[in-house]
Amino acid sequence: MCRREYQQSFIPVINHELAAAIENQNKQKFQDRRQELIKVELPKDNNKIQIKFSFGNEHIMLQNSERFKSEYNANEIVENKHKWKVFIRIVRSREDKAILKASQFIEKVVFTLDPSFIEDEIEIKKEPFELSKIGWGTFDIPIEIFFKKETGKTDTVSLNHLLNFDGNGETKYFTVAFDKLKVKKLSEKKKVFH
Repeated sequence: MCRREYQQSFIPVINHELAAAIENQNKQKFQDRRQELIKVELPKDNNKIQIKFSFGNEHIMLQNSERFKSEYNANEIVENKHKWKVFIRIVRSREDKAILKASQFIEKVVFTLDPSFIEDEIEIKKEPFELSKIGWGTFDIPIEIFFKKETGKTDTVSLNHLLNFDGNGETKYFTVAFDKLKVKKLSEKKKVFH
């Protein structure tokens, strides 16, 4: 798989001529996909606002690693050479009129770590919603996000993130629909308008 690192602010340049040529060669596939997207698209709700969040992990390779005996094999020596931070953050766009904080929406985040950690379920109740550790290997981290009552959001968001030790880590995105009036009240309550 080919990978390339991009800054979060990266804006891709689209070659419209190439895109049109590819679509022209695959007209039926494009038409089928458009119909598929129309079927699954949720109805537009002018009373809702989509708030974008990011999740993932940051990674740093340590110069001086900590060596210890493996819990699984007494003859094996393992090195803790990866410092990582798993996180949930709000994504702010340049067009935002209000500076929103994740803590305006999120009540708590529960990160479930590998069972080899002494404390493998960590609950974070204030911003920043992140957890830092030093370790030797990657594993899946289930993430459960609970929202504040005043957002009107009663269901949680469940995510799964595989720690990534390639380069600086990995960031992914998701959006959550909130009631516009409730978000406006939250913003006014926190006095965060410019």
